[in-house]
Amino acid sequence: MKKATIFLVILSLFTITGGEIFGSTISISSISADPGDTAVMVSISLDNSTPYYGSEMELQYNSSLLDLNRIEFASRLSSISEVEYYEYTTGKVSSVFFDLTGQSLPADTGTIMNAYFDVSPDAGQEDAEISISEITAVTDGMEYDTVETTSGAIRIPVYICGDVDLDRVVNIFDIVYIIQFLYLEGPPPESIESANVNGDATVNIFDITYLIGNLYLDGPPLDCAPVEKSYASEVIAKIAEGEECATIYSSFDKDKTTINIESPSDVYGIEMILESSDGSKLELKSLKEGIPVYYSQSNDQIKLGMVDINGKRFMAKGKNRIIEIDGKVEVVSILASDKNSQSIPFKSSSVIVPREYSLDQNYPNPFNPSTEIKFALPQASNVSLEIFNILGRRVTTLINDRLDAGYHSVTWDGINSKGQDVATGVYLYRLKAGDFVKSKKMLLLK
Repeated sequence: MKKATIFLVILSLFTITGGEIFGSTISISSISADPGDTAVMVSISLDNSTPYYGSEMELQYNSSLLDLNRIEFASRLSSISEVEYYEYTTGKVSSVFFDLTGQSLPADTGTIMNAYFDVSPDAGQEDAEISISEITAVTDGMEYDTVETTSGAIRIPVYICGDVDLDRVVNIFDIVYIIQFLYLEGPPPESIESANVNGDATVNIFDITYLIGNLYLDGPPLDCAPVEKSYASEVIAKIAEGEECATIYSSFDKDKTTINIESPSDVYGIEMILESSDGSKLELKSLKEGIPVYYSQSNDQIKLGMVDINGKRFMAKGKNRIIEIDGKVEVVSILASDKNSQSIPFKSSSVIVPREYSLDQNYPNPFNPSTEIKFALPQASNVSLEIFNILGRRVTTLINDRLDAGYHSVTWDGINSKGQDVATGVYLYRLKAGDFVKSKKMLLLK
């Protein structure tokens, strides 16, 4: 692009009579555009308090960033019989309008023309200023009006929304870039704003699913303009409105942790922070075909994301076993996104796994007619919980099943295996879980 100057000439054939000087203003609008955009419109407005019989002005713009596409005259000039513009040398355009009957441009306020520019595809972050360097306006009586001018600009941001890798194209590579940044210790974007494609001022799993939706699922347009919203406030609002929540739970068995979710809606992306119980380096494996898990670990903290970058596979509503980990972990937090990049609220973002087996004393004790027995499992186990009388005869079996790691409880209502009430007396309850065996006494009083 070469340096360009546009000469805009307003001419009219007229009879000059006496007059006076009036103050007027002319202003140029500003607008944002991306590199490579074409026909970006800038409006030129005139507020003249007296009729103009002639005017000439020089419009200048940053020709290293902009090329003039065309000029269109506004309806304010419809009273002028001849209106045209032509380029008489490279980078200079003369615009002329005149009326053979001496018709003036009436006093008024509004747009007189629109200039359209093409933005260089190589443009970086910069305001491409557009200004009026000189203007002469002739009023009735051949007086020269004093005209104040206000410059405009085409504002070119440093980034295109969603163009995280700054190659001026939004595509699969930008999705991969965000995944690497969030979960694989990759470099941050040159402009973090470009990754915040849903405009919530935070870069997380929702931006990934939003970008996937935009590219492949007919989702909404990208919008990096920040708005005041957060995942926490969104979840609180949804819970307050009675929206059904998802749950997360884990089991620990044979030195492996399995993380499970149960969701009322399809899940298109998950982000979690886990904590290793002993700080050891852990390996994570996705249990959902076609949905990989991306993760990195710093000391005892693991940050992970699960998403199909093509947007085709998801975790169907209901129960899902999603991740297997070769060690013991706790879930510190979880974010989950639906197809529309909206948050799915969870009842709890933390799962506590007991560190050892235990059997609590029943409560109340003595009891009548029922009592509660609590126990803890540090890992998934085959569990039996039985009641015996003082002679060692089995009265009933309360549990005979495989249970997940966690805290459990069961109630005994003083009924034997035949459905009959048992007599007052001392009873034993015994828990077997793996190699763990523990018994305690309780007293039924009637």
